[in-house]
Amino acid sequence: RLLNMLHENANLNAAIGYTLVSHRPAATAAHVELGTLNYGGAIHNAWRDEAPILMTAGMPPLSYGRSRRGGRDQAVFWPQELYDYGQIVRQYVKWDHVLHPLENPGLVVSRALQLALAERQGPTYLVIPRDVAMLPLEGLRFPSIAQLGLPDPPSPDPDAVRTAARLLVEARNPLVLPRKAGRTAAGAAALRALCELLALPVAQAPRSERMNLPTDHPLCEAGPPLDEADVILVVDNDTPWLPGIQEPHPDAKII
Repeated sequence: RLLNMLHENANLNAAIGYTLVSHRPAATAAHVELGTLNYGGAIHNAWRDEAPILMTAGMPPLSYGRSRRGGRDQAVFWPQELYDYGQIVRQYVKWDHVLHPLENPGLVVSRALQLALAERQGPTYLVIPRDVAMLPLEGLRFPSIAQLGLPDPPSPDPDAVRTAARLLVEARNPLVLPRKAGRTAAGAAALRALCELLALPVAQAPRSERMNLPTDHPLCEAGPPLDEADVILVVDNDTPWLPGIQEPHPDAKII
């Protein structure tokens, strides 16, 4: 389904919202390098929200020629020329690529979606030159995501899991510091089950992107101060504390 948007920033933010609610990938389209810049802060949001979005943009033709072949028949194509479109977004995407005439576009798109959907999920970026976009396609076949498959998340070492379990069971003042455990329903359920099984108190980050544990749960915000905890379980949290300002006790065990 195609939706027309009046601006790339609204375009990408709408795609982010769609992926968060539907748990399905989305694709966006931008007008050349200027449209990519118009994605603006939404690029940061897509990266931080781990949204599986295929961001696309047009690009000036690679070849000269008339418009029916998609060649450079307009002066505007020279100002739109950049030596590296991907550099605009490379710090915020998992993968970027310029589609070339001899490539299979279906396979490239499938690969872009495969990478966007693989954990940890995140946006990818595909640039499509005008003349490549106007090439005729006949009998094109390419693998679907189901055929390509998605890699399973890595499993933890069993001995490390046993060590972590022993530390949590023997802890006198445990504390759980989650941030994005609630990114999926399964993650939130697993966190809640573990905390209820071992009576582990949870201190949610002030700006958690997800609901990790219901705020009215008796274990929520019921734990010891950070510097008094003897065992700390950090769950999907890139900034569990602020170094030099608020830190665990030097003898605390960190999982």
